[in-house]
Amino acid sequence: MVSTDRTGLIIAANESAKRLLGLEPEDRLEGKLVTDAIAIKEGDFSKWYQDALHAVDLKRPPSILPRSHSHKY
Repeated sequence: MVSTDRTGLIIAANESAKRLLGLEPEDRLEGKLVTDAIAIKEGDFSKWYQDALHAVDLKRPPSILPRSHSHKY
């Protein structure tokens, strides 16, 4: 697992993520940009990541129900 803030800085990474990235457990990912830490052979990870950070779900309208009518699921 790799967790980032909204700017893409890694704030936490577990040992499994480090192992998958070919790193040693003592290597630090925290403070690095996720787009610098993760490279893939095909495709544009940096673009995909930026698109995900700024995604808007156009298929789902925003919830505008008054609080008294909201439902818990």
